[in-house]
Amino acid sequence: MVPADRDTLVRRWYVRQIRLDSEGTVRPERIETEAFARPTDTYAR
Repeated sequence: MVPADRDTLVRRWYVRQIRLDSEGTVRPERIETEAFARPTDTYAR
């Protein structure tokens, strides 16, 4: 996972990232919203 740089967050207020992790033979998706001055939200799909 690569965090967004601070300048991007200040300029855009938030970024969305899609994360694919290997768990055995499946790769579940996780959608994360990283926002300026707020904790990161994660949603499993």
